[in-house]
This record gives sequence, C-alpha cells and structure tokens, in this order.
Amino acid sequence: MSWRPLLEKTELAEGLKASELDALYQLFEQRTVRAGTVVFEEESRGRELFFVCEGRIEIVMRGLREDDNRMVVNEVRPGHFFGELALVDGAPRSAQARAKDDSVLLMLREENFRLLAEKELRVGYVVMRNLARTVASRLRTTNLKMRNNHDWVSILSNLEVPQPR
Repeated sequence: MSWRPLLEKTELAEGLKASELDALYQLFEQRTVRAGTVVFEEESRGRELFFVCEGRIEIVMRGLREDDNRMVVNEVRPGHFFGELALVDGAPRSAQARAKDDSVLLMLREENFRLLAEKELRVGYVVMRNLARTVASRLRTTNLKMRNNHDWVSILSNLEVPQPR
C-alpha cells in the first residue's frame, strides 16, 4: 500500500512539488510494530524520524526522580510524525516512543535525507523549514503548559490552608 497520499497532506510535505515529494517518499522505509513495542528509548541515540500511517504512538517521559512513574506527554496519530529532532541534531532522544496500538510507521533515516538534501537543495530547505515550524509550535505549546503549571503552583502555594483546631 502506498502511504504517499497521507504523507502529502502533512506539514512535513507542505510546499513540496509532486516530484520532490516522490523523491522524499522513496527514502521512507515501512515498519510494522505491535502494540506495546518500544520504537525507541529515552536517551538512546537516534538518527530517524517516524511518520505514523496507522495506529497510535505514545511519547513517554520519565519523571525527575528515579522512582517516578513514566508519563505520557503526547499521542501521535496517523498523518503526524515524531522523532524529528534526530534529523536536526542526533542528540539522545528526549523521550521514549511506544506503540499504543498495532501500528504502521514510515521511517526516514537522517543519512538518506541528508544525501537527498545535498543533491536537491530546495527539498532540504523546505523539509527543514517545515520541521522548524513544527518544533517551534511544539515548543510554544510546552511553554504555555509550563506557564499554566507554574501559575497553578503559585496559586496553590498562596492558599491559606485551614488549621485543625
């Protein structure tokens, strides 16, 4: 089955010409994962971006303390991607990704994308611009969540708690 039509509708492909999208799509490798399968571990080295075709992927982070439970911070659905920072910096993964359902993923390896981007400069520019927009949007969302959490902590810390008599 071709997942190209789904990829074409995403922010990753926004602004690409049909021939450029074809060249990019050819780089993706299909991967099928069962529910509960860890796609990658937090702090592991990664050089791949993943695009969800079917199923759902949970993005999970550890708490600050060793004994903290893991927390689901995002759920990635069909038509969206995750692991995009690996294409940018190759630093250790900031979270774990695991399949919530049986899922079909497309995987884009950084080295394959880099070779295409060096050959087709416009493709490289457009895709990296789209990745930057996505990362910026996700950062803004995180900042707003942190501000809201900080506001709640501030409100709660200023509450007067009635003392037992």
